[in-house]
Amino acid sequence: MHGDGRLPVETRVLVTGATGFIGGHLAERLAGDGLAVTGTGRRIDEVRWLEEAGVRLRRADLLDREAVRELVAGREVVFHAAGWLYGDPEQARPVNVEATADLVRICAEEGVRRVVHVSTLGAYRRPDPGAELPIEESHPLSPDAGGLYQRTKAEGEMRARSVAGERGLELTVARPGMVFGPRADTWTVGMCRAVCGGKRVLIGDGGGHFHPLYVDDLMDALVACAASPAAAGEAYNFCEDPVTFRSYLSEYGELCGREPKALPTWVARLMVAANRIPGVDVPLDETWLNLATNRLRFSTRKARGELGWSPEVGYERGMELTKEWLRAEGHV
Repeated sequence: MHGDGRLPVETRVLVTGATGFIGGHLAERLAGDGLAVTGTGRRIDEVRWLEEAGVRLRRADLLDREAVRELVAGREVVFHAAGWLYGDPEQARPVNVEATADLVRICAEEGVRRVVHVSTLGAYRRPDPGAELPIEESHPLSPDAGGLYQRTKAEGEMRARSVAGERGLELTVARPGMVFGPRADTWTVGMCRAVCGGKRVLIGDGGGHFHPLYVDDLMDALVACAASPAAAGEAYNFCEDPVTFRSYLSEYGELCGREPKALPTWVARLMVAANRIPGVDVPLDETWLNLATNRLRFSTRKARGELGWSPEVGYERGMELTKEWLRAEGHV
């Protein structure tokens, strides 16, 4: 592997979750770098444009171990970007935990050199009030607290690291913040539609911390995780300094001439409490309440020092590019 943040062009790569936002961008980026890239997912008919970019697409279900083994065979580097984010809650643990552990185990058995696992800053245990910040990579994860996505991502990462350690496989974990940019359903298209649709997306004064990362800067980070010899067995935070939720969502409000609307904190807490009553289903849960009101900070000192990573595009330019894409695609 090169020491300058690039993979050799002869590297044979597999990207899981290539039909998703992060996986799709990653497969496109790696193919553009001249690598032999196979991308997998369950909705490959929706990303046929990746074939034009040079990606070999293979339909697969990560819960099918034999299909996974066929995909992994002959690969040198595997990027695991697939995962359950929302939908059927019964699928969260099988996908984010069991399939992740199985993938790492199969990679070890098939002689894969390195696996880069895409986790999340949300996997960390919420620090006690008054705890020292920013949060570094040694901070404990939380497989038993937070929302279902965060819990299963934490458990999946822990299982992956355990299996990799037992099998002697190089595993590197990337923990990105809130990734935005073209094709981002959650933090771009979804937030833009919510703000422009007049939904109450802020809680309280909107001063909660949003931890942004433009998608191209995450791509640089993931490639560095695969290419750097120092990254074997390590985990890294990837984000920029926080902005407030009000500031971030106001960027989308500018596109449609609307200010993001807020829900009083006391009302939000009542709604969350009501959601705990059997049969009650209101559109707000504790996960979003905690997310939208957090005052956390995360350190990227380790990634900057060991990988030489820093955001090349950055938040401001990334937001300009994102707005251009939203306009061009007719989202506003």
